[in-house]
Amino acid sequence: MIRRDPVWALVWLQEDRGEVTPESWGAARLAARLSEGRGIVGVVLAGDDEPRPDPPEMCGLTDLVVLRHPALHLYARESYAAAFDEFWTRTGADLFLTPATPDGREIAVDLALRRRLPCATNVISLAREGEQLVACQPLPAGTYMVPIPLPGGRGCVALAPEVLERTTVASERTPVTDPLGLDFPVASYHVPPVPAIVPRPVLGQARSEVFPVEPAVGRIEEERPSVEPPTWVSVRILSADPETVDLSEADVVVAAGYGIGSQSDTDALQGLGHELGAALGVTRPVVDEGWAAFDRQIGQTGRYLKARGYVGFGVSGAVHHTAAIAECDLVIAVNLDATAPIFTVSHVGFVADVHEVVPALRAELARRRAERGSGDDAPVVPNEVTP
Repeated sequence: MIRRDPVWALVWLQEDRGEVTPESWGAARLAARLSEGRGIVGVVLAGDDEPRPDPPEMCGLTDLVVLRHPALHLYARESYAAAFDEFWTRTGADLFLTPATPDGREIAVDLALRRRLPCATNVISLAREGEQLVACQPLPAGTYMVPIPLPGGRGCVALAPEVLERTTVASERTPVTDPLGLDFPVASYHVPPVPAIVPRPVLGQARSEVFPVEPAVGRIEEERPSVEPPTWVSVRILSADPETVDLSEADVVVAAGYGIGSQSDTDALQGLGHELGAALGVTRPVVDEGWAAFDRQIGQTGRYLKARGYVGFGVSGAVHHTAAIAECDLVIAVNLDATAPIFTVSHVGFVADVHEVVPALRAELARRRAERGSGDDAPVVPNEVTP
């Protein structure tokens, strides 16, 4: 069994492409600052694969445990929740923390129902008030905050990724100029790589400095929970639908800024995204105009991205937006204003009219689909991944 010290919190260390996400380590650090010296256990779920937790310095964990079972190879709510529930009973923990990804929110709700505990699923602030914790999360419109008390510090909390510390630094990449051969002028000035932007956890109504947490991981242990295998058999893994996927989980994103101009132009950009197999994201002014729903908003009051590719059309580049795209592997910007701030954080910049670029891109994609003999609705990028 794990260490004899009292365990206060379990932190689900979620993985992305085999690596624990920076938001998960950020959740561990936030738990450590609130723990008052009690144990923080990081939990990794693994099937037959070999997980790579590799705890960074000052992650705040006191132990790291790998729960291994064949039923945990792919995400299944029943299997994952049962594994956490069993391990929770063994440790006697009070709190469950996880980044607020779609899977994280679902598991937090399931565990809260199983253990009859309070639950908050999109928390932007978690702080102590006397003997209890208070979580705050925004209403759907993002205008008002709702306090959710966790008496005795007990409950299930999914932390919004945008308020967790990120420790990864965007790598410098060689810009790709004019990849589709459409002959749009590339910005002539130097375009620096995306800087490392480290958002601070939000405490109350103001941002707070982050104080170091002492490194404390003693060892990595492995346990095998008694989890019933799922009743289904995995045949293949399909990519998420770009039109409905949570933006924080999207692989490629096309973004509409206020410079897109109208509802019809936003719809045309969504059509381009469909043809590329990309999700549509927007800036706050686009949401305010009613051209897109709030769940498509990118920014500090919306979603943070970890996409492989981001293409912004008519995006000026307000700091609230650029902070949310700092972890994208490739940032491409199209704007008629050569002085737009978006160009200072993009890998590739095109000074061009989006109303000319979008139709030209769609025409070029249609030509390429015709050359390869596929249907009009087939995305240029394959939308299927085999295990």
